[in-house]
Amino acid sequence: MQRFGVSGHDVLLSATRHSADFLGEPLGRIAPGMLADLIAVEGDPLANVADAAAVRHVVVGGAVHTPATLTAPFAGRQAVALANRMLPPIPAAHQHYWWQDAEYVESGRAACCGGHAIVQHA
Repeated sequence: MQRFGVSGHDVLLSATRHSADFLGEPLGRIAPGMLADLIAVEGDPLANVADAAAVRHVVVGGAVHTPATLTAPFAGRQAVALANRMLPPIPAAHQHYWWQDAEYVESGRAACCGGHAIVQHA
């Protein structure tokens, strides 16, 4: 966003306060009654929002942590892909995009190409 002219301040508000307001959650700002974890970063995220990723310390419930101490319990563990509870797994042979499926293309042909000759190139 900052690359397209949005100020660093507004980018950070979009990622925190405005997102929390949209979700209706007590997050995104430091105030009584709000749930807040704080980060200390190296650099100035208002000047360069990418500096927000240079986390040096995290304050959670009043305790100060480093990224290394927070990620240490997960060191050496293999990432596991979670199954989607809404959709069945896609067989490996059919992992192309849905809009590439011949049946789907043919089913929509009348809507977009009705009355037009279809030319197939060899």
